[in-house]
Amino acid sequence: MLTTHITIAGKDYPINFGLACLAELEQEFGCGIAELGERLQASGISGIARLAHIGIKHGHRVTKQPFEQTLEDTCDLLDSEGFAVIDKVTKILEQSMNMQAGVQKKTGVAGREIYKIQFGGRVDGERKEVNNRK
Repeated sequence: MLTTHITIAGKDYPINFGLACLAELEQEFGCGIAELGERLQASGISGIARLAHIGIKHGHRVTKQPFEQTLEDTCDLLDSEGFAVIDKVTKILEQSMNMQAGVQKKTGVAGREIYKIQFGGRVDGERKEVNNRK
């Protein structure tokens, strides 16, 4: 997979989900590539943060740029953009996995789907009413 760039908080970051990155993700989540989407959904926000962090780390490695960012730094970046950037990261991962496997996946790990599953939220500008009990 070619390295692509993702803009977060007005700055471009290289991101790469090539074989080395996917191997690290398999090790990080304790599963094979086929189960990675399910594990990401099960791990919620911490999984997405680790996914973005590892992808950006490998983007820096491939482009021979120094990488001194901590996981917490990556979380701060993700906070600045909200769920839109999470969706971008997961779409890049999906594209990479499809390229690596040579097949089109039926279901994905899009950030909006994870958000809906983990938090019961709505996306695309919809609001969810919350009943506040005392």
